[in-house]
Amino acid sequence: MELNHQDLENKNAFLKNKDLAFSKMLPRDTKRVQIFKGFYVAYLNSIISEYERLRFLNTKDIKIILIYFLKN
Repeated sequence: MELNHQDLENKNAFLKNKDLAFSKMLPRDTKRVQIFKGFYVAYLNSIISEYERLRFLNTKDIKIILIYFLKN
């Protein structure tokens, strides 16, 4: 939990008080969440871009297929 010297001396206080322990843990965990959020955003953007690309291609192909089908 990256405790300083004073916190290490009072570690029993962390065992008795959950709120105090969470207040010491959250800064490190928040950094990890920020990193995971960055990965999530990057993957989500790539998925959305790929979806838009495929949607455009499929729309174009369906239009050509429908025109061919209706002419015949």
